[in-house]
Amino acid sequence: MIEPQTELRRLRDRCVPAWTGPRLAVVTLAALTLTDAEIARSLFITERSVRRHLHEASARVFEWTGTVGTRSALMSWFWVHSGCCTAGALHLLETGRLLECG
Repeated sequence: MIEPQTELRRLRDRCVPAWTGPRLAVVTLAALTLTDAEIARSLFITERSVRRHLHEASARVFEWTGTVGTRSALMSWFWVHSGCCTAGALHLLETGRLLECG
């Protein structure tokens, strides 16, 4: 059994660089607490595509744990990694160019 504190430490250390395109936009908008429907409308994609991008992003981040990452866990990971993996997304958001990725 994995200790919760060990798991949290491993998640803090888990970098997944090179987020690009629609997945970058979907994960960032989800981190801002937009619903699937709101993200879909913002990016002109379907809600199913939003769910797929979030599922694939979670799989990429949490694959090494042997568990399925939740949306909440992915959002926590996003903000913990705002200085590295997701810094580009935040820069695009600040400059108003995030929606160009979708």
